[in-house]
Amino acid sequence: MKLGRRRELFLRSMDLCRIATVDSGGFPHCVPVSYLYDNGLILIATVSSTKKVRNIRQNPECCVLVDVGGYGRGRGLMLQGRARLVEGVGYLKVRRTIEGRTGWRLDEWKIEGRPPDSAIVFRPTSIVDIGRV
Repeated sequence: MKLGRRRELFLRSMDLCRIATVDSGGFPHCVPVSYLYDNGLILIATVSSTKKVRNIRQNPECCVLVDVGGYGRGRGLMLQGRARLVEGVGYLKVRRTIEGRTGWRLDEWKIEGRPPDSAIVFRPTSIVDIGRV
């Protein structure tokens, strides 16, 4: 999906978003996560035992919100689409991409007390602008 230059610049300028998933009971689960925007995809390092991962395994449809501001002047993008989990050798490739582009050291991160062992790869299928990005 083509996002357009303005939207891509906005996504590249940020590194924190919220990802919303839905559990098996239909309840939403929304958490803040660090991300990298790479060639139309949102890459999120995580731990495979997290609730968001369990939810994605059951239902890959989710939403990512990237926004800034407040007090009536907020702006951002709401991206709806599908996520897939990448583990093993595939995760190592995603990890190299994330670390190479951001300078982050994912082995130093702790999510539920453990370093990331997997990644969520989110592909947007629809976009809603919030204010002007």
